[in-house]
Amino acid sequence: MDTKKTWSIGVDIGGTTIKCALISEHGEVKGVRRSPTEANLGRERMLNNIKNAINEVLVENDLRLHDI
Repeated sequence: MDTKKTWSIGVDIGGTTIKCALISEHGEVKGVRRSPTEANLGRERMLNNIKNAINEVLVENDLRLHDI
C-alpha cells in the first residue's frame, strides 16, 4: 500500500457499536472495522475497544499509526 498518501481515521462511537474507517486523501473508504461499544463495562473497556478497532483497520491495510 502506498504510505505516501495522507490517510485519516474516522470513528463513530454509538450506543452499541464502534465503527472505525480508514479514509484516503481523496475520500475513499479503504477499510472499516466494527466492534461493540460495551460502555456498560466502563470507560477503559470502551477506550480499549476504540483503540483495537483503529489498530485492526490499520493492520488490515498494512499501515501504522505514523502513516496517518
